[in-house]
Amino acid sequence: MEKIGFIGPGRVGKSLSDYFQSKGLTVVGLASKNDTYIEVIRQATLLFITTQDRYISSAMDKLYAELDKSVEDMSDTIILHCSGALSSNELGRAKKLWCLCCFLPPSYGI
Repeated sequence: MEKIGFIGPGRVGKSLSDYFQSKGLTVVGLASKNDTYIEVIRQATLLFITTQDRYISSAMDKLYAELDKSVEDMSDTIILHCSGALSSNELGRAKKLWCLCCFLPPSYGI
């Protein structure tokens, strides 16, 4: 079963977290920009970046910097963002971690 984590727990992150939990899925954490991401990253197999569009790049920079320090294996992790305007290219360097990177625009219903 997937373990789901969120970076940027605003309206989208909290709504998705509540939805997944209501369906019996495991949410391992919600990290804001003031938190360290590493605990959520270590536990999650499905990691949502739910920041505002303009902060996706800086959230990914912070994620990558924290991983650089701990050298984690993320080959079993899927990272996605929920922007309606940006592509999965915003996840850029995460692709070097051998994770699957994608996006789930808000217009896509669950």
